[in-house]
Amino acid sequence: MKERDYGERKFIATLAASFLGTGALFFGALVEVPEGYWVSLPAFFILQGAVVASYNGANLRQAQNGSAPR
Repeated sequence: MKERDYGERKFIATLAASFLGTGALFFGALVEVPEGYWVSLPAFFILQGAVVASYNGANLRQAQNGSAPR
């Protein structure tokens, strides 16, 4: 079994988008919304779903190009 390469550009970009998007979402909710960050949970789940979908899409494109890791 091949060891995972967590230094890949797509993994780093996905992780950065997840952390930055989550931070901006919660910070914005705590600053603007009087009810707190609970109101932003649906947006958080949509963001995480989009991050997972984009990472899986990148893996699919890589597999279709024949350059997928084995």
